[in-house]
Amino acid sequence: MFKKTVFGRFVDIELGFNIPLIHHMLLREVKKSGVDSISFFFRGKVVTFSKDDFLLITGLWRFPTQVVRSEKSSQELFTRYFGNRSILDAFHLNLLEEEYKKLVFENDNDAVKITLVYYTEVAMIGKNKQKNVVDGTLFDDVEDIDYYNNLDWGTIIWQRTLDALKTALDDKVGLYKESVRGNKNYVVKDSLHGFSQAFQVDVP
Repeated sequence: MFKKTVFGRFVDIELGFNIPLIHHMLLREVKKSGVDSISFFFRGKVVTFSKDDFLLITGLWRFPTQVVRSEKSSQELFTRYFGNRSILDAFHLNLLEEEYKKLVFENDNDAVKITLVYYTEVAMIGKNKQKNVVDGTLFDDVEDIDYYNNLDWGTIIWQRTLDALKTALDDKVGLYKESVRGNKNYVVKDSLHGFSQAFQVDVP
């Protein structure tokens, strides 16, 4: 059932996260990149990673027709499994992960919906499980699975990925160079938001 959702295509794909490779490219960023792209000077030429590249790699093209959310709503998904709705604004991802392991779902549809919320936040949006709270609107949106599947996820995830790539090394280049001088075996430990695995696939 999950494979039939908008992110189901990624379930059987094994993508390791190569931070040193991404860091290597980010050190070569051309600072005057486009608003909706990021460019690098690599092997004597400028190469660009654009939204079209991201959509081509992920397949998250926007659907030609927009699905309107159903006005009919079942009892709230969050309340059904996690209790008082008022705690949602402070519901951290690590808590969602802990509670998820203990949940006994009333039906398969609920299992897919809550899994989809977790997968969206961690795998696609790339939030930090220890620091970030769950976006409460996802629990409302996923109640109508067709509506959720037809949201413009390509644009949403691309923008977060692009922002992360452009700010990943802010004020860190000097620190990196100093660390390397002191330790030639220094291992980069940067983390990136968004779906930066698509960028790593596109690295020439």
